[in-house]
Amino acid sequence: MGFFRKTQAETAPVPLPQGGTVTDRITASANAGLDKATQIYNRNPKLVGGLAAVAGAILLSRMKRPRA
Repeated sequence: MGFFRKTQAETAPVPLPQGGTVTDRITASANAGLDKATQIYNRNPKLVGGLAAVAGAILLSRMKRPRA
């Protein structure tokens, strides 16, 4: 099925600005992170969906546990 197949990234890294305000640097870093996440999702939508399902199941199982 190839869920854990590694593929080479075909895009160049996004250059982050060194100068500017803190807000500009945070915005640029967040946009770069979102671009990377979008690329990963577009290459492996089934893997991302599977991971989301597992994370949801873990969250629900922890919510059921009684607190000690």
